[in-house]
Amino acid sequence: MINSSVVIGHAPSLVGAGKGEYIDSFRYVFRFPHRGDWQFGRPEDYGTRTSFYAGTTLRITSDLRRDKPDIGYFVWEKRGEKIKKTDFIADLIKNNGGWIVTDLIEEWQCKLPNIACPFLSHGTAAILIAAAIVQVPVVALGCDALRDGLPRHMPYVGTWYHQGLPERVMEHCCDDELKLVHEMSEEYDVPITFE
Repeated sequence: MINSSVVIGHAPSLVGAGKGEYIDSFRYVFRFPHRGDWQFGRPEDYGTRTSFYAGTTLRITSDLRRDKPDIGYFVWEKRGEKIKKTDFIADLIKNNGGWIVTDLIEEWQCKLPNIACPFLSHGTAAILIAAAIVQVPVVALGCDALRDGLPRHMPYVGTWYHQGLPERVMEHCCDDELKLVHEMSEEYDVPITFE
């Protein structure tokens, strides 16, 4: 088993790539909520293991997977989605393991230079969590917009590709987020690579 973590993104670049066994060979496999079961219907491309789910309170509650991760959930608040001790998220973490990481995510969101893009993408947030908390080398697969540093409003094929929908424009400033990823690597002394 590779003593690293892998973050699986939404981009279609893993379709047909045959990286399933490679993904499953990582010590920690990070996935984040998405619509549909396309990752789970392609084990040869996306693998079968999930160590952690990382997502906003909205995404976690609206798209909870049928399978439970090996270790737990990393959840953060976004746009006022408050986490209460009695709510679903708190129970989910209590019963399955995990952490609320709102403070960590907000600390790095504040470093984004473009106030028009105030929220980190799920890919960048998962990379941050892997580097800051799990603290093993990080490999990002299927995080193409981030890897390529696409600016906001650039046409891009992402999650919606798997739903048969046309390309849309980037909602995040991946060019700025990519700079943050390099800072995270230095800050936590953890190698972060894209494949």
